[in-house]
Amino acid sequence: REFYDYLMSNGVSILAPDQTYIDPRAEIGVETIIYPFTSILGPCKIGANCRIGPNAAVHTGANLIDGTIVEPFQTVR
Repeated sequence: REFYDYLMSNGVSILAPDQTYIDPRAEIGVETIIYPFTSILGPCKIGANCRIGPNAAVHTGANLIDGTIVEPFQTVR
């Protein structure tokens, strides 16, 4: 939970922290919104101003540039 608090205090919006999994090795840019039931698995980089989910998965090694939109139910490897 501390990691989620850290992300949120640094400009990441996690709309439903209790319904989201974010690996603490992930790097997430400011103004990014993480929607419910999303999983961010392993070390990966998500840029600023991105939209992830809901019900999406971002896997280890993914590198999403600023402004990326990961649609609902989409998986990024």
